[in-house]
Amino acid sequence: MSWGEVRAARTAHEASLFSRANVVGVAVGQKVIHGHGTDEPCVVVYVERKRPEAELRRRDIVPKVLTGVRTDVVETGRFAARELVNRAAVDRTERIRPAPGGVSIAHERVTAGTLGVLATRDGHTVILSNNHVLANENDARPGDAILQPGPADGGRPIDEIARLEDFVPIAFNQRNLGAFGRFLERLLGPLLALLGLQLKRLPKETLNIVDAAIAAPLSEDLIDPRILEIGLVGVVLYHALNGVRVMLVDFWSKGPKYQRVMLWTILTIWFLVMIPGAGRILINMFAEH
Repeated sequence: MSWGEVRAARTAHEASLFSRANVVGVAVGQKVIHGHGTDEPCVVVYVERKRPEAELRRRDIVPKVLTGVRTDVVETGRFAARELVNRAAVDRTERIRPAPGGVSIAHERVTAGTLGVLATRDGHTVILSNNHVLANENDARPGDAILQPGPADGGRPIDEIARLEDFVPIAFNQRNLGAFGRFLERLLGPLLALLGLQLKRLPKETLNIVDAAIAAPLSEDLIDPRILEIGLVGVVLYHALNGVRVMLVDFWSKGPKYQRVMLWTILTIWFLVMIPGAGRILINMFAEH
């Protein structure tokens, strides 16, 4: 008996089976005899309660054979649809306490950025994000206020969540712009300043390895080790690692020759970092607080 024949029998008799009292489901599967599974394909009929045939009306008895295919009656109870329970949607631009990774945060003179993750430094917990988010592109001092949400998302002094602790300076190469460049800088500078922005030169000869800064929370009960959208964390980590591979392919003479090796290398690094990290994040996400 082929599975195609079993499915055809189920389809042909499905309406008839559901018309019987006590039947709550119909499927195909392998017949179970005296508690032991077999390799015999059959039509599985789920019933609310398994009863002796003597207690059933004749029209409610499930046939033992349907078009040459044997049946198997399985007691399951009544099926009931349950509401899908999801975590409450989080508006990452609102004030959230405790604040998890992924929500709006920024230096008091920056528009808004993202709270990355929590880290540990010298035995105490710190918030890790970017220099341009927490340190205003070097234009900040340790002790400056960090707001959650960031100012662009409505953050005010009352929303202070941390103080800037340290940052890795970003190197900006102050190259000679020429007469026309200086004219544009003088023209656009004041306009951008009105919007809370400023001109910065892109690095040329000096290599910036990271864009990072840390802030010390005012209290540890204001922060949450969980991270919103763990899948996004995995994607960002992969693209960060892959970006290194792409740069090596572009700027290293032997890069194209070894790009497949480098691909497998970054995938291995991603796996070694992401899998244990994801486990820890998920534990924090579902732990009771």
